[in-house]
Amino acid sequence: MGTNVKRERQEVLKRAIAILGGESATAKALGLTKQAVWWWYRCPDVHVVAMEELTGIPGRELRPDLYPKVDKTPSTDGVAQTASN
Repeated sequence: MGTNVKRERQEVLKRAIAILGGESATAKALGLTKQAVWWWYRCPDVHVVAMEELTGIPGRELRPDLYPKVDKTPSTDGVAQTASN
């Protein structure tokens, strides 16, 4: 018995879609179908930049897994360090 359960959509993605006027408007802005957007539970990586430009929501909020945390403390060589350094 198969289930077709949609994962819970991230709050930040809900906010971004609302800013654009809903799923249909988001789909139209990105050249997608409403059904494609309906299935999103997080912003697909290929659409992060466009969604950032369209909504003003930073990509690091839309997909924090794609953007490393940056330590804003300058290093001795003047280059900011990532959390992994």
